[in-house]
Amino acid sequence: METIGKNISSDFLSNCCDAFFEHCGDLIVVLDQEFKIIMLNPFAKGVLDLSNHEAIGQNLFALCKRKHIQLSFIEQDLKYPKKFKNEFTRGHILYAQEQKRFMLWKWLFIKIRQNNACCFLILGKDISALEKYKEDSLLTEAHLNNIMENLPEYIYWKDASLVYRGCNKHVSDYLSLPSPRNIVGKTDKDFGWSKERIQVLYEIDKEILETGVPSIVEDIIPRPDGSQRIMLSSKTPLRDANNNVIGIVGISVDITDRKNAEELQAEKDRLNIENKGHIKVIKEQEKFKEIASRVAHDIRSPLASLSMIVESCKNLPEAERIALRDVAVSVSDIANNLLSKYTKNGDDTCDETKELQRILVSLALSEGVSEKKYQYKHLPVKFRCSFEQDSKFIFIRVNPTSFNRMISNLINNSVESFEGGPGKIDLNLSVDGKYIKIAIQDNGKGIPKEVLDKIMNNIAVTSGKKCGTGIGLAQVRSTLQFSNGNLTIESKIGYGTKITLTFPRVEPARWIVKEINLNKGDTVVILDDDLSIHGAWKTRFDPYRTDIQLQHFKLYKEAVEFIETAATKDKIFFLSDFELINQELNGLQVIEQLAMQPRSILVTSYYGNQNVQDLANKSGVKILPKQLASDIPINITEKKDGKDSKKVDVVIVDDNQLFTDSLASFLKDKDIVVDAYYSPKTFLENLSQYTKDIKICLDNDFHDHITGIALAKKLNEAGYTQLYMLSGKSFEKGEVPNYLTVLLKSDMEDISKLI
Repeated sequence: METIGKNISSDFLSNCCDAFFEHCGDLIVVLDQEFKIIMLNPFAKGVLDLSNHEAIGQNLFALCKRKHIQLSFIEQDLKYPKKFKNEFTRGHILYAQEQKRFMLWKWLFIKIRQNNACCFLILGKDISALEKYKEDSLLTEAHLNNIMENLPEYIYWKDASLVYRGCNKHVSDYLSLPSPRNIVGKTDKDFGWSKERIQVLYEIDKEILETGVPSIVEDIIPRPDGSQRIMLSSKTPLRDANNNVIGIVGISVDITDRKNAEELQAEKDRLNIENKGHIKVIKEQEKFKEIASRVAHDIRSPLASLSMIVESCKNLPEAERIALRDVAVSVSDIANNLLSKYTKNGDDTCDETKELQRILVSLALSEGVSEKKYQYKHLPVKFRCSFEQDSKFIFIRVNPTSFNRMISNLINNSVESFEGGPGKIDLNLSVDGKYIKIAIQDNGKGIPKEVLDKIMNNIAVTSGKKCGTGIGLAQVRSTLQFSNGNLTIESKIGYGTKITLTFPRVEPARWIVKEINLNKGDTVVILDDDLSIHGAWKTRFDPYRTDIQLQHFKLYKEAVEFIETAATKDKIFFLSDFELINQELNGLQVIEQLAMQPRSILVTSYYGNQNVQDLANKSGVKILPKQLASDIPINITEKKDGKDSKKVDVVIVDDNQLFTDSLASFLKDKDIVVDAYYSPKTFLENLSQYTKDIKICLDNDFHDHITGIALAKKLNEAGYTQLYMLSGKSFEKGEVPNYLTVLLKSDMEDISKLI
């Protein structure tokens, strides 16, 4: 036996090579000089979807072409391998379904000395995961930069050596730097500030790094041109994944104009002292102290949430993108409210308590708790939400900013009751007749009876806070007062506290959908550019898979083509996202193009956007918040065929109830079967039960964001042929489309045409 060295045989080395070839995690293919496959390892078989039987002896490039697989190199490249030397070349494998696998390629021309045979050795390494990571990293950075640049505040951050590592454009413009990148590597000594100012900033920053305690100060910041602005600067420690302080992030709000207004107010107060005495001056001073306390109390929550989200941003899926956007909005809301308060004169009522709006309380609470989880994720605090099923689509009327601040204050109080130790906060939502109850319960230290008595008697107190002012509960009372709400508190020392907020229920917003109604045999078409949403809908509809079919689309053009070519369009129910990234239309425009408003729902995270709500109301399309997709009831009924359905001759749609009832009664006396509706919205919700040739009579002047002519256009596009306009006036030629017949309400001869 021929041996190599003393102990290793050539057979042993051959076996090692075979084992390497068999188990190597990279692609290996050996070709002869005609590019026919001599051998390929298991990884190559899996990547190219080949077996030994169909691969050996076949030309690699011809075989790939037959299987609709495209390699990023061709035969010509293999003929000149020397130009690549020993380097790997970036490339890909493109499959028939337009899926792409990113690869590093290397090919060698090998001549075997024993028999002068030659072959090509192709090596390929799959780097798809690395490419995806790079793409996600770039997207994350782009999203974060976009958020930072659109916040109205001045934002900056330093490392543990107090060297600036970044800022937004507001800061670089203020310091006359060409761009935010130019602040990197600088310190406070590089901006021409006085030694005294630099020393003060150093002491503040050093204390934050050493103690981990945030700081809020009023600061006069000089500019290079010699001018200066007054800022309310809030700084908080920036922590790594192990909760170690690694730097400082700060947000500054320009309050120069407010301070000038304060000085003017102070001068007015001085004159009032001379005219009306000291009492009014003291009240005005207390009012400004309360505002200052609110600044310190409220700015910590969104600032801390923002810094921790920045620290944890590796990738940005939709849920985190929404959370980050909401934190930014929260900071902006607080800044705007402060500006409003400082410019008010003699008005004790904050604007936020006046502007009452309907809010979907379950989602408002969920978003508030989500922000708090980010804020307190480094503390041993557990949050648990429990919402009754019938509470998830309930609305109350409050000011959204005021409501969010109230929930934030109460949760902050619960966290502070743990005094840095472990704790649990339960947030429960339930329905009690005409009211909805929000209960926030903790297992903290509890409130002493004497303090609880003061709270319930509206006496401002500070319980367990070194620098508190009672502003949190004062704001809660103010919000409840202007929303007809009620507050109860139960507490026991050593066991915890339960605070219950009670609000009257109000009518749901016009845009909300509370259930999905389908017929057996329906096809549900789902349009969304997020693949994870399709998986969620598939799971949601899985219990009904024997009664309905699902069709999934990422591109709206493919969805439109499927629906428009369907044999029975009335058996299609459409669920569409609103925001379709890099596509020509949004989801609402797609619904309008298809004229499918009665059998469509807009499923979107932008449900709270007033513009989206207005557009949906105008179009007659309901909205389902994506966050409630897992909770909405789904009803499937047996659709009756034409033989069993109720025969209707005429449908009347008019919001004048007296006229509608009179006309319906007149027609019924003539043995005409009539259905009457007082609103277009209700009519559209029931449209699918009527045949295309039914007579439909429409008023033109609805008080429902749509005219009769616009409604007739939608009906005509949907295939309804006998459309009539009931009008109190005559129309000029060309005012009414030719598919719409005008009947004067006052002309019985015209009305008789319906018989």
